[in-house]
Amino acid sequence: MKNISSIFIVQLPMMETTKKIETKTANIWIDHEGFLHLKLKEGAEIDLEEVEIHFDIYRKLGCQKHKALHLFEGGTFFTFDSKAMKYVTRHGHDYFIASAVVNNSIAIRLLFNFFNKFFNNSTDKAFQFKMFNTRGQALEWLRSFKEEKKP
Repeated sequence: MKNISSIFIVQLPMMETTKKIETKTANIWIDHEGFLHLKLKEGAEIDLEEVEIHFDIYRKLGCQKHKALHLFEGGTFFTFDSKAMKYVTRHGHDYFIASAVVNNSIAIRLLFNFFNKFFNNSTDKAFQFKMFNTRGQALEWLRSFKEEKKP
């Protein structure tokens, strides 16, 4: 069993607000608008085991049944190994409608572009994945997916 520092599990017929769930590398929660947040800790090193922990939390939050709009925020430096990237590629479409990344670090932009070009877009299981300089821009983009669903 993977180690999760703390967890608050709720029934989510419609992405309900949750308390923050802390792992070794991140905080995960659902906000009042129903957005799933992943905020990485500075210097986080994301490997396959850690990304599996994150996806286990997403599953417990109901994101596999009700796909989420995902806001991903990282510090100025973090790493993802290739096995973790491949896992996200294989499983992300089962959990996310779209994922907005907030970061303006050149190194992280290179990592993002690499992921999007060689992992996410190279499969029929791709999901919307876009990078932004500010949190406000990212949230505006995610909100556009809610507007598309209105009749």
